[in-house]
Amino acid sequence: MIKSVSQSASQWVILLFSILLACVISWFISPIHQGLVLITWVIVGSGILFPLVKGIYHFSVNNSLEQVFFCFVVFSLIILPVCHLSSEQIGGNENRSLAVFPEVTIKSFYDGNLTRDLENFINDRFFGRRELLSLHKNLSFVLGAGRLENNRAVEGDNDWIFYKGEKSIELYQNKLLYSDEQYKAIKENLEAQKRWFKMHDIAYFHLIAPNKEDVYGEYLKGIRKIKNKDSDRIGLLVDYLERNNAECVPVFPLQALIDAKISSNDLLYYKTDTHWSALGAYIGYLELMKKIKEQYPDLHTLMKNEMSFDSHKHVDNGDLAQMLRVDYTERMKDVDYVFPEPANGWSYQVVEE
Repeated sequence: MIKSVSQSASQWVILLFSILLACVISWFISPIHQGLVLITWVIVGSGILFPLVKGIYHFSVNNSLEQVFFCFVVFSLIILPVCHLSSEQIGGNENRSLAVFPEVTIKSFYDGNLTRDLENFINDRFFGRRELLSLHKNLSFVLGAGRLENNRAVEGDNDWIFYKGEKSIELYQNKLLYSDEQYKAIKENLEAQKRWFKMHDIAYFHLIAPNKEDVYGEYLKGIRKIKNKDSDRIGLLVDYLERNNAECVPVFPLQALIDAKISSNDLLYYKTDTHWSALGAYIGYLELMKKIKEQYPDLHTLMKNEMSFDSHKHVDNGDLAQMLRVDYTERMKDVDYVFPEPANGWSYQVVEE
């Protein structure tokens, strides 16, 4: 009789604890999802938590203190991160919108979107996420021999950041040079494109923008070219096309950018972004116009004497800073970039975003 009463009391204690725990969890979630009906989630949560708490209770009664402590630690490491979810709209240094609480519908439940969106929501907002990202950044710096990097970007000297995705570093090191078969295939492909455009009375010109590391590779920490140290994969391709009298030879303004870098301290690429600066793009424009004027000599080119070259700050976090999850805006406050603008009545506008 006494044992039966004791078991009944423990059941009630477990039920009350489950309800209390469901209330706490629902209370933390409700500010993030304004449409959440608190009482509904408390009822549903209690039903889910009751057998779980009951199982933990019986486990603790029937096992040693060491086993119970170990399971408590493991359980806490799993549960604690979701006990306080961030209500931020923008992800701090990541400069992007965080995932929102998914809409719960029968359709989203059956097609799998609910579980996927809920996972994205928790991954973006779990407790301690920012601290873990900061710890990961510091560990990456230590383990990376003094380089701050991840699988998408790497920080070089003097606050320069470089892209690592799509085998960019291996390409810079000339580990992935084209084979003879690839040279021939590229030549045939470019010529086929040029012939197709010619059939439709369209002039065709091809420009390849050099990667930032090809111009500023000296800022890559401990990363150097392995093969053809004075060459570039695309440069070797252009040489091949010119030697073999290809009908279409791309404009590759690498040497023009290197010469401009040597003759001036003005930056041709953004330090925290993959893209060239406005000045770098202008250098590319001049090289492209040289090629176009071979076919259209009367076409006007905006030369330097027709341009104004004003310096401005560009402190926004670039795409590489966002990939590295580091805020560089403070460091970029003293960095100037030159922005060429047409002068003497010339003007331009963006015709398509």
